[in-house]
Amino acid sequence: MVITNQNFYIIHQNSIFGTNISQINLSKIQDVHINQEGVLDEIFDYGTITVETAGEAANFIFTSADKADIGGRQILEAHERYIEKFGNFGAVTQE
Repeated sequence: MVITNQNFYIIHQNSIFGTNISQINLSKIQDVHINQEGVLDEIFDYGTITVETAGEAANFIFTSADKADIGGRQILEAHERYIEKFGNFGAVTQE
């Protein structure tokens, strides 16, 4: 998982020579869910991070994420910083 000031990336190493990289702009993030199932996930601090996106884009699911609670919080904080800096495109503001 890589977070920049504008994008969020999930990098899956499928094999020695196979890599999938998924990217989404931070403005498209609507919500982040963290799921830890079972005792082993709690003991070893692993979980699944699901990033819900706006529009027709598929949700991002990051399975077996180490320290999923911290990763999820970092994604949300990066999204909030993005909105503060660039605004929420398409959002209606009241004055």
